[in-house]
Amino acid sequence: MLLTDLIQFIKTTHIETKKRVFPWNDEGLTQYLAWAFSKDYLFVESDENGLTGCLVAYPLPISSDGTIQSLLPSDNDVSKQFEADNELVIMDGIFKTSKARKTITQKFMKRFPNWKNQKKWATRKVKPTVLSNRYIELTGALN
Repeated sequence: MLLTDLIQFIKTTHIETKKRVFPWNDEGLTQYLAWAFSKDYLFVESDENGLTGCLVAYPLPISSDGTIQSLLPSDNDVSKQFEADNELVIMDGIFKTSKARKTITQKFMKRFPNWKNQKKWATRKVKPTVLSNRYIELTGALN
């Protein structure tokens, strides 16, 4: 899988699903995905027909104050040392299938094994929202 394939998947799926995720221009999206990949915060799923899902999730270096800006740390502030204890951000996710959503959620759970004990942030309708463990568990259990 190439970065260009992932960007094309996001753009195409954006149009098909009318979801407001990955709100970047081409250059910004390329940098964002490359950053997420380099930090092991990019989760991707595919099947025999190609890419089926993509998610970016990362730890925060400091607690969020409930603003979108506080969910966007600088690269210098993000470190693996924060992964086990600090709040997590599930910033962007787009899926073509429920199987992709389930598999990526399971990858997230494995990547962040302490996730149940960490506050999890996402954005919904351009507002920061705290996700419950129940939501994550149900998403990971989809058939």
